[in-house]
Amino acid sequence: MGRETGYYSARNLQIQKGMIKELQRKAKKQHFPIYCDPYEADCLVFINMSRKEINVILKKALVSKEQLPEGIAQHLDENKMNTGFYCYNPKLGIRFIFIKGESLWRIINVFDHEKTHLVHDTMCRVGMKLCYKTEEAYAYLSDSLTEQFLKQIK
Repeated sequence: MGRETGYYSARNLQIQKGMIKELQRKAKKQHFPIYCDPYEADCLVFINMSRKEINVILKKALVSKEQLPEGIAQHLDENKMNTGFYCYNPKLGIRFIFIKGESLWRIINVFDHEKTHLVHDTMCRVGMKLCYKTEEAYAYLSDSLTEQFLKQIK
């Protein structure tokens, strides 16, 4: 009789509070790749990083003197917190997702939005427009990207 049951038991509320606290913690600067397999479309995700920090990483990763194109860099400098953007750079052959967020919660939210652009762009580039026959492929790619992102986010 004394046991609590149901969705709002003390243990469940404790777990929920812990999850909410974790999601509200301050987001760290970080970067990592995610892969749009099997479509050979890699994407670099940058979180809370400046233009200068990103260019240093690109120089090391790409072993070239390539930097972010001025238009992208300027947009990145102007971007406010809790926002993000997706872009494809054909010169580098790489997709990017840039995110600025105050908390892990906002970072995940913004990524989910930008991931939609990445999925649509990737699928269109391989000739697969969204329709009832292709929506499952879109969904699998979206799931894969979310899983990769959540495994790497700190």
